[in-house]
Amino acid sequence: MSCRRFAAKSIGQYLKNILRYAPQVRAGRGGEALHQLRVNLRRLRNMLWIFRDLFPAGKLSAWKKAFRAVGKVSSPLRDLDVYSDYLIKYRRRSRSPAARTVLDGLVRDARGRRREFSARTAQALDECAREGVFRDAARSLEVLSTSGTAGGGAGRDSPAEIYKICRKKIFKRVRDLLAFDAVARQPANVEGLHRMRIAAKHLRYSLEGLKEIYGPPIDPYIERVTGFHRYLGAIHDHDVWIAHIAQFAGRKGTAARDQLVLSELQKYSRLSRNKVYKEFAAAWFESRREKFFEGLMEYVHSF
Repeated sequence: MSCRRFAAKSIGQYLKNILRYAPQVRAGRGGEALHQLRVNLRRLRNMLWIFRDLFPAGKLSAWKKAFRAVGKVSSPLRDLDVYSDYLIKYRRRSRSPAARTVLDGLVRDARGRRREFSARTAQALDECAREGVFRDAARSLEVLSTSGTAGGGAGRDSPAEIYKICRKKIFKRVRDLLAFDAVARQPANVEGLHRMRIAAKHLRYSLEGLKEIYGPPIDPYIERVTGFHRYLGAIHDHDVWIAHIAQFAGRKGTAARDQLVLSELQKYSRLSRNKVYKEFAAAWFESRREKFFEGLMEYVHSF
């Protein structure tokens, strides 16, 4: 498959998915619509990074800026949705009416803050549409698929070129993730594990986006990297929840009885986080002993 056609096809599918879910998110819906919008935005941005030489720098910069803005304001929206679900599940475990009252207050607080970020996300999507970002990207992808390039990257369309480009990008993603190897031994390093999560996410999306090129043998590598990303995502979620609970508990006038409920919730959250971290660390260092990443790079280099 030619490089330009593959890039246009894969990026175009992500763009279609974004346009499919954007109206639902504009209407204030969370859940699956918000999740799919954000996932497709991240995947699209990742593929634009891989194939950036096929696009004019000016267009690429404008698209990235617009898509990044949507991602930035929708991130707290997603966090608050997951946080609310977590609180509701925890509430079901409680038999104390007083504790349930406190937890109901936490849910109301999260949903109240959600409305602000929902409006800001809708505004960012509207701005993308108003500025013609989606339309311009779709037109450029159509040009790319039919006439060689979208205005940049001339000559980068031989069948062998796609493997050269993708090999370089995957190796970069692997190096970026392995740079956090020491962080994997630091359970209290909240910021470091957060950045490691982002690096794992980038490698995952790169491998998944290029699966068609590398075939079924890439599946075990994708599965394992996806596992790292999910573990680190769960750790990050717990860190966000613990911070939200602490912020709520620190408000002036919080009753001592309420503080006790919040303290128990924080304790439960920390224990849950520690369990996830131990599972992640075991999986990570097992992969390092097995030279998993070396095997991945060897496979990619064989093309």
